[in-house]
Amino acid sequence: MAYVSLWVPLGDPPTFGETRAHGRKQTQSRQWRIRSGPTSDQPTQWLWRACALAEDACASRGMSFPMIVKPVRGGGNQGVTLVESSGALRDAATALIATATLGDILMVEEFLGGDEVTVTLMPPASPRPDGSRAPTHWALPPVYRFNQRDGVAPYNGDVPVTANSTAIRPEGLLDPAIVAMIDNCVSAAALVDARSAIRIDCRADRHGLFKLFDLNMKPNMTGPGRPGREDQDCLSAIAARAEG
Repeated sequence: MAYVSLWVPLGDPPTFGETRAHGRKQTQSRQWRIRSGPTSDQPTQWLWRACALAEDACASRGMSFPMIVKPVRGGGNQGVTLVESSGALRDAATALIATATLGDILMVEEFLGGDEVTVTLMPPASPRPDGSRAPTHWALPPVYRFNQRDGVAPYNGDVPVTANSTAIRPEGLLDPAIVAMIDNCVSAAALVDARSAIRIDCRADRHGLFKLFDLNMKPNMTGPGRPGREDQDCLSAIAARAEG
Protein backbone atom coordinates (compact mmCIF):
# COMPACT_ATOMS: atom_id res chain seq x y z
CA MET A 1 0.00 0.00 0.00
CA ALA A 2 1.54 3.31 -1.09
CA TYR A 3 1.42 6.37 1.12
CA VAL A 4 1.99 9.92 -0.02
CA SER A 5 4.20 12.61 1.47
CA LEU A 6 3.78 15.74 -0.61
CA TRP A 7 4.16 18.41 2.05
CA VAL A 8 7.25 20.39 1.10
CA PRO A 9 7.70 23.35 3.49
CA LEU A 10 9.88 26.15 2.18
CA GLY A 11 11.57 28.84 4.22
CA ASP A 12 12.09 29.02 7.95
CA PRO A 13 9.99 26.97 10.39
CA PRO A 14 7.34 28.87 12.37
CA THR A 15 8.31 30.77 15.48
CA PHE A 16 7.17 29.60 18.89
CA GLY A 17 4.33 32.13 18.83
CA GLU A 18 3.22 30.97 15.40
CA THR A 19 3.36 27.37 16.56
CA ARG A 20 1.17 28.15 19.54
CA ALA A 21 -1.34 30.04 17.43
CA HIS A 22 -1.46 27.80 14.39
CA GLY A 23 0.85 24.84 14.75
CA ARG A 24 -1.42 22.23 16.28
CA LYS A 25 -3.92 22.11 13.46
CA GLN A 26 -1.18 22.41 10.84
CA THR A 27 0.98 19.69 12.39
CA GLN A 28 -1.86 17.27 12.92
CA SER A 29 -3.16 17.84 9.41
CA ARG A 30 0.34 17.24 8.05
CA GLN A 31 0.59 13.99 9.95
CA TRP A 32 -2.80 12.92 8.69
CA ARG A 33 -2.04 13.73 5.07
CA ILE A 34 1.22 11.84 5.20
CA ARG A 35 0.13 8.82 7.18
CA SER A 36 -3.61 8.35 7.00
CA GLY A 37 -4.01 6.15 3.97
CA PRO A 38 -3.21 5.09 0.43
CA THR A 39 -2.76 7.56 -2.37
CA SER A 40 -6.24 6.79 -3.71
CA ASP A 41 -7.77 8.25 -0.53
CA GLN A 42 -6.05 11.64 -0.57
CA PRO A 43 -5.94 14.53 -3.04
CA THR A 44 -2.58 15.40 -4.56
CA GLN A 45 -1.16 18.38 -2.69
CA TRP A 46 1.92 20.56 -2.60
CA LEU A 47 2.95 23.42 -0.37
CA TRP A 48 5.01 26.37 -1.52
CA ARG A 49 6.00 29.88 -0.50
CA ALA A 50 7.16 31.47 -3.76
CA CYS A 51 4.71 31.94 -6.64
CA ALA A 52 7.51 31.37 -9.14
CA LEU A 53 7.74 27.69 -8.13
CA ALA A 54 4.05 26.93 -8.56
CA GLU A 55 3.83 25.81 -12.17
CA ASP A 56 6.93 23.59 -12.14
CA ALA A 57 5.95 22.10 -8.79
CA CYS A 58 2.45 21.21 -9.95
CA ALA A 59 3.62 19.78 -13.27
CA SER A 60 6.28 17.63 -11.61
CA ARG A 61 3.61 16.06 -9.41
CA GLY A 62 1.23 15.28 -12.24
CA MET A 63 -1.36 17.83 -11.14
CA SER A 64 -3.71 19.25 -13.74
CA PHE A 65 -6.35 21.96 -13.75
CA PRO A 66 -8.78 22.75 -12.28
CA MET A 67 -7.08 22.97 -8.87
CA ILE A 68 -7.64 24.61 -5.51
CA VAL A 69 -5.23 27.15 -4.01
CA LYS A 70 -5.67 28.19 -0.39
CA PRO A 71 -3.79 29.47 2.66
CA VAL A 72 -2.45 26.81 4.99
CA ARG A 73 -3.73 28.89 7.90
CA GLY A 74 -7.23 30.17 8.38
CA GLY A 75 -10.58 28.45 8.42
CA GLY A 76 -14.14 28.61 7.21
CA ASN A 77 -12.91 28.43 3.59
CA GLN A 78 -11.39 31.91 3.77
CA GLY A 79 -9.14 32.48 0.78
CA VAL A 80 -9.98 29.13 -0.85
CA THR A 81 -9.98 29.66 -4.63
CA LEU A 82 -10.76 27.42 -7.60
CA VAL A 83 -8.35 28.05 -10.49
CA GLU A 84 -8.77 26.80 -14.06
CA SER A 85 -5.40 27.72 -15.59
CA SER A 86 -1.78 28.57 -14.87
CA GLY A 87 -2.54 32.26 -15.18
CA ALA A 88 -5.43 32.03 -12.74
CA LEU A 89 -3.25 30.10 -10.30
CA ARG A 90 -0.52 32.75 -10.44
CA ASP A 91 -3.05 35.56 -10.03
CA ALA A 92 -4.78 33.93 -7.06
CA ALA A 93 -1.50 32.99 -5.37
CA THR A 94 -0.03 36.44 -5.93
CA ALA A 95 -3.10 38.11 -4.43
CA LEU A 96 -3.16 35.82 -1.39
CA ILE A 97 0.55 36.24 -0.69
CA ALA A 98 0.45 40.01 -1.30
CA THR A 99 -2.24 40.56 1.32
CA ALA A 100 -0.90 37.81 3.62
CA THR A 101 -4.09 38.12 5.66
CA LEU A 102 -3.84 34.42 6.47
CA GLY A 103 -0.07 34.08 6.19
CA ASP A 104 2.18 33.75 3.14
CA ILE A 105 2.31 29.96 2.82
CA LEU A 106 -0.19 28.45 0.41
CA MET A 107 -1.34 24.98 -0.52
CA VAL A 108 -2.33 23.72 -3.95
CA GLU A 109 -4.51 20.65 -4.14
CA GLU A 110 -6.49 18.58 -6.57
CA PHE A 111 -10.00 19.94 -7.18
CA LEU A 112 -12.59 17.35 -6.28
CA GLY A 113 -15.75 18.10 -8.24
CA GLY A 114 -18.15 15.66 -6.61
CA ASP A 115 -20.34 15.78 -3.52
CA GLU A 116 -18.89 17.38 -0.38
CA VAL A 117 -19.49 15.78 3.00
CA THR A 118 -18.11 16.51 6.46
CA VAL A 119 -17.78 13.93 9.22
CA THR A 120 -17.53 14.58 12.97
CA LEU A 121 -15.51 11.93 14.81
CA MET A 122 -15.85 11.20 18.50
CA PRO A 123 -13.17 9.63 20.73
CA PRO A 124 -13.61 6.15 22.23
CA ALA A 125 -14.19 7.62 25.70
CA SER A 126 -17.23 9.56 24.48
CA PRO A 127 -20.51 7.70 25.10
CA ARG A 128 -22.98 7.21 22.29
CA PRO A 129 -26.53 8.59 22.64
CA ASP A 130 -27.70 5.27 24.11
CA GLY A 131 -24.98 5.43 26.76
CA SER A 132 -22.82 2.68 25.28
CA ARG A 133 -19.12 3.15 24.58
CA ALA A 134 -17.13 2.01 21.57
CA PRO A 135 -13.57 0.61 21.69
CA THR A 136 -12.61 2.85 18.76
CA HIS A 137 -13.35 6.32 17.44
CA TRP A 138 -16.82 6.60 15.97
CA ALA A 139 -18.63 8.94 13.61
CA LEU A 140 -21.72 11.08 13.91
CA PRO A 141 -23.96 11.08 10.82
CA PRO A 142 -22.14 12.74 7.90
CA VAL A 143 -23.37 16.17 6.84
CA TYR A 144 -23.87 16.92 3.15
CA ARG A 145 -22.71 20.38 1.93
CA PHE A 146 -24.46 22.01 -1.03
CA ASN A 147 -24.78 25.35 -2.86
CA GLN A 148 -21.04 25.84 -3.29
CA ARG A 149 -19.90 29.03 -5.01
CA ASP A 150 -17.36 28.55 -7.80
CA GLY A 151 -16.76 25.03 -6.54
CA VAL A 152 -16.11 26.11 -2.94
CA ALA A 153 -18.41 26.25 0.10
CA PRO A 154 -18.82 29.95 1.03
CA TYR A 155 -17.17 31.37 4.14
CA ASN A 156 -19.42 30.57 7.09
CA GLY A 157 -19.19 34.16 8.27
CA ASP A 158 -21.09 35.16 5.13
CA VAL A 159 -23.44 32.19 4.76
CA PRO A 160 -24.32 30.17 7.88
CA VAL A 161 -23.76 26.45 7.43
CA THR A 162 -27.40 25.79 8.33
CA ALA A 163 -28.28 27.33 4.94
CA ASN A 164 -26.18 24.92 2.89
CA SER A 165 -25.77 21.76 4.97
CA THR A 166 -27.97 18.86 6.02
CA ALA A 167 -27.36 15.52 7.69
CA ILE A 168 -27.43 12.53 5.36
CA ARG A 169 -30.60 10.49 5.80
CA PRO A 170 -30.33 6.96 7.27
CA GLU A 171 -30.87 5.31 3.89
CA GLY A 172 -27.97 7.32 2.48
CA LEU A 173 -25.66 5.82 5.08
CA LEU A 174 -26.00 2.47 3.29
CA ASP A 175 -24.23 3.78 0.18
CA PRO A 176 -20.94 1.82 -0.12
CA ALA A 177 -19.04 5.02 -0.96
CA ILE A 178 -20.33 6.67 2.23
CA VAL A 179 -19.53 3.57 4.29
CA ALA A 180 -15.95 3.53 2.96
CA MET A 181 -15.56 7.27 3.59
CA ILE A 182 -16.67 6.92 7.21
CA ASP A 183 -14.27 4.01 7.73
CA ASN A 184 -11.40 6.12 6.37
CA CYS A 185 -12.35 9.01 8.64
CA VAL A 186 -12.41 6.73 11.69
CA SER A 187 -8.94 5.45 10.74
CA ALA A 188 -7.65 9.02 10.36
CA ALA A 189 -9.00 9.97 13.80
CA ALA A 190 -7.18 6.98 15.29
CA LEU A 191 -3.93 7.91 13.51
CA VAL A 192 -3.89 11.38 15.07
CA ASP A 193 -5.07 9.91 18.39
CA ALA A 194 -7.91 12.43 18.65
CA ARG A 195 -8.94 12.85 22.30
CA SER A 196 -11.97 15.05 21.62
CA ALA A 197 -14.38 15.71 18.77
CA ILE A 198 -12.72 16.46 15.43
CA ARG A 199 -14.17 17.03 11.97
CA ILE A 200 -12.92 15.78 8.61
CA ASP A 201 -14.01 17.29 5.30
CA CYS A 202 -14.34 14.94 2.34
CA ARG A 203 -15.24 15.30 -1.30
CA ALA A 204 -15.85 12.86 -4.13
CA ASP A 205 -13.72 12.81 -7.26
CA ARG A 206 -15.07 12.25 -10.76
CA HIS A 207 -15.23 8.51 -10.11
CA GLY A 208 -17.36 8.92 -6.98
CA LEU A 209 -14.51 8.06 -4.60
CA PHE A 210 -14.58 10.23 -1.49
CA LYS A 211 -11.20 11.68 -0.51
CA LEU A 212 -10.27 13.23 2.82
CA PHE A 213 -8.96 16.75 2.18
CA ASP A 214 -9.03 18.59 5.51
CA LEU A 215 -8.79 17.46 9.11
CA ASN A 216 -9.96 19.96 11.72
CA MET A 217 -8.51 19.21 15.15
CA LYS A 218 -10.40 22.16 16.63
CA PRO A 219 -13.68 22.39 14.69
CA ASN A 220 -16.12 25.22 15.06
CA MET A 221 -18.60 24.46 17.87
CA THR A 222 -20.97 27.43 17.69
CA GLY A 223 -24.66 27.16 18.48
CA PRO A 224 -27.83 29.30 18.42
CA GLY A 225 -27.48 30.43 22.01
CA ARG A 226 -28.10 34.18 21.72
CA PRO A 227 -30.69 36.44 20.04
CA GLY A 228 -29.77 37.04 16.42
CA ARG A 229 -27.86 33.75 16.20
CA GLU A 230 -30.80 31.43 15.66
CA ASP A 231 -29.20 30.06 12.47
CA GLN A 232 -25.69 29.55 13.87
CA ASP A 233 -25.64 25.80 14.47
CA CYS A 234 -22.23 24.43 13.51
CA LEU A 235 -21.69 21.40 11.28
CA SER A 236 -21.00 19.12 14.24
CA ALA A 237 -24.21 20.29 15.94
CA ILE A 238 -26.19 19.46 12.78
CA ALA A 239 -24.68 15.97 12.90
CA ALA A 240 -25.39 15.59 16.62
CA ARG A 241 -29.04 16.55 16.19
CA ALA A 242 -29.39 13.89 13.49
CA GLU A 243 -27.84 11.30 15.83
CA GLY A 244 -30.40 12.20 18.49
